Amino acid sequence: MEKNKKKILVVEDEEEIIEFLKNFLRRRKIEVYLAKSGLEALDVFEKESPDLVLLDIGIPQIDGLEVLREIKEKVPQTKVIMVTGRADKKSISKAKKLSADAYINKPVDLAELYSVIEKFLKA
Repeated sequence: MEKNKKKILVVEDEEEIIEFLKNFLRRRKIEVYLAKSGLEALDVFEKESPDLVLLDIGIPQIDGLEVLREIKEKVPQTKVIMVTGRADKKSISKAKKLSADAYINKPVDLAELYSVIEKFLKA
């Protein structure tokens, strides 16, 4: 394992999106961790200390906004990109208040996603 390899936690409950993002990121030499629920996301976050979290809002157990709140409380400098199919103003507003670093709508534009990821991982 490379010492400076960046780690991303992908939190998503849709299998095809998980596979797609996992393969997309691994081809770019990024270490990828996966979680399909809010509780699993917090568990993986604790164990792996990722550099960045790609976080879907609509996930089982506890939603992405609550996961965002807990991540930012524990490690405020962690970059979190919210990903959602619900582009409602209320969720966006709440995510911003909880210090989300970026917000991307589904279907995900890979060029946009990767440019945001690159920017945060270089910071």
